Amino acid sequence: MTHYQTGGHWEQAVKTLFEDQGGYEVWQARGSRGPADLIALKGTPGLVTEAVLIQVKRITRQNPTTGVLIGHNEWNALYALATELHATPVLAAWTGLRNQKAELTMQQLDGFHVAHAGYWPAVPYTIDQITSPLITTIAPERSYL
Repeated sequence: MTHYQTGGHWEQAVKTLFEDQGGYEVWQARGSRGPADLIALKGTPGLVTEAVLIQVKRITRQNPTTGVLIGHNEWNALYALATELHATPVLAAWTGLRNQKAELTMQQLDGFHVAHAGYWPAVPYTIDQITSPLITTIAPERSYL
């Protein structure tokens, strides 16, 4: 299985969780090198009330010094894009040793990371907690939900 296929597997698992447990409409940015792997939207036809940008990682080991799962630039790119779009930035990390059952933990990024700082601003995240103040009306003839 290629890295692309493996990544797609873990992204699909998170996508299914957001759809089944949170009632989100979720799109995968397949093969994307952008800040978010998944875009999750919730609302009613013509009205988006919640947006979540999700970076999915499968980690078999994390940095032993910081415990961090992604790099400084990835962190800040996801946080910046989510802030610009009034969305919630989430890091969904599947952790565990290879060939063992993986465990999902999710963190909401709570600020920019300062280069070489040991503090990574994040709080635990659970599906369907409303954290982004997004209320966007979409023209009725162009509903995305």
